[in-house]
Amino acid sequence: MLKKEEIEKIFLEIKDEEVKSDLPAMGRICLETEVRGAKKSDLPAMTDIARRVFTKYDAKIAEMQMSNYFRNPKRYDVWETADIVKNRVLISQRLYAADRRRKLLGFSGIERPNTEGDSEGTFWVSWMAVDPYYQRRGIGTKMLKEIIREVKEVQGTSLNVKTDSSLKSASNLYEKLGFRMVGKIPKYFERKKDLIIYSLDLETVNLEALKI
Repeated sequence: MLKKEEIEKIFLEIKDEEVKSDLPAMGRICLETEVRGAKKSDLPAMTDIARRVFTKYDAKIAEMQMSNYFRNPKRYDVWETADIVKNRVLISQRLYAADRRRKLLGFSGIERPNTEGDSEGTFWVSWMAVDPYYQRRGIGTKMLKEIIREVKEVQGTSLNVKTDSSLKSASNLYEKLGFRMVGKIPKYFERKKDLIIYSLDLETVNLEALKI
């Protein structure tokens, strides 16, 4: 376990680098960030980010789902067959963490609902959040590209995501990576915000072109 002095040193190094706010520094932050499988020890940091990014209600839902996941990650594994998932849990999923110098910058996840409305090859982006201080540095793009790669490797055919119509940066990210809007529910969220559904046809995705 890191000592308090070591933690403070790491934090100050990160702050000093980012005070410059120049494009090369922003590029280095993304380059040095590793997208890996989330661990139970990440939960406090993931919860903190959720509370600062999501609404109070969504943050509570995210915390509950992530806590359930970490109680027994294998039980929710996306790589299980549909029959096994059907007999054990409603949703199979996997969580990811964006980690830079032992500091969690964001988290994301994929899930495969066991519902009649989704085909076996359909996956959904469950949660996607980046620490507000590190947004607009390519972290979200890097996490989403990793999700696309993982889902395509397990023969996923489509990747869907729901978002708030007011989150223009999220919509821009999805559209940049080839997602297209396939649904819209007006005034779904509070303050009359619309629910937007995006979908990516994974059979048309070229991983080399995405530089994943």
